[in-house]
Amino acid sequence: MSVYLAWINASLPSRHLCLDLRSTTEHASRCITPSTNIPSTELHLRWSELPPKQTPFAILLSRHETDALDAIQSRHWQVPWILYAEDDTIWTEAARQGRLQEGSSPLDPTLPPRPWLLFQPSAYLSRHIQRIESASTGTWWKCLDIGCGAGRDLAWLLARNHHQSRWRVTGMDNWTGSIQRTHQIVWGMHLESFVDGIVKARVRVDGTWHHTTTRQGTTEFFCNADIFSDANEGADRFQLVMMIRFMSRPLLKDLPLLLVPGGYLLISHFLHVEGHVYETPKEEDRVKPGELAQTYRDYEWNGIKMVILDDVVEHTEDGRPLNSILCQRI
Repeated sequence: MSVYLAWINASLPSRHLCLDLRSTTEHASRCITPSTNIPSTELHLRWSELPPKQTPFAILLSRHETDALDAIQSRHWQVPWILYAEDDTIWTEAARQGRLQEGSSPLDPTLPPRPWLLFQPSAYLSRHIQRIESASTGTWWKCLDIGCGAGRDLAWLLARNHHQSRWRVTGMDNWTGSIQRTHQIVWGMHLESFVDGIVKARVRVDGTWHHTTTRQGTTEFFCNADIFSDANEGADRFQLVMMIRFMSRPLLKDLPLLLVPGGYLLISHFLHVEGHVYETPKEEDRVKPGELAQTYRDYEWNGIKMVILDDVVEHTEDGRPLNSILCQRI
């Protein structure tokens, strides 16, 4: 059996994933579907787009790109299926199974973003996204991700635009590395036309924003400063505001002010549980039991009310507890 058929016929707990390390032009000219293109020359900037290390996936590459393959294997990703583009049987078998795509142009601005991602978003976001989208109205649905990290949740949200969703996003983080990674993932996936801003900002102890601009090479990251002004004085409003595996306690009471009427607030963060020992984040940076529910259960401020739609405690892959809550402005 060929390596290609061994991969396609493998019984996997998740989707059959393929990372295409060839150039963007080569991938657009002929590729396996589904596959995700990260050119080998960009891999060092886009590690965060790879799946969890316990998830096996296939790699498609040219024989001269073995340095990238070595780098992936040395970092302990599971890649049991190596497909070389020079092997014509790969393309013949892919065509026979209806998995061959040919002739698209990576420079065509009318093409939708490719929806095939190697990574998955927050499981809590994934479970509730249809509910959020079904209630969203308007030409565009705007999302603010506070503590956006590597940008995976934002990129996943934008990739849904391929399936008739209508998201525009703003990401915010205090760490320059996160700003750069978010930039790399959305630009690498050709999703930048749906990005309103990637912002470097810090939340002060009193809950106010300290907004700065950061640069990477000649690219400037910024967003409309109104997002960081008083939400009652013409600030931007969002259909979805989310904080995932990040929390700023001083911000909690102000977040509903950033929502449009009917908008959603989604928070998923590490929970402090007595007797459950883990190092990161520190105890003072974790959610206390019942803290989120208490904040939003009877929330009413400046005419804004919130209703809690879901409030659960779950665990991460490594066993740390998470408190996740979905609220709606009414």
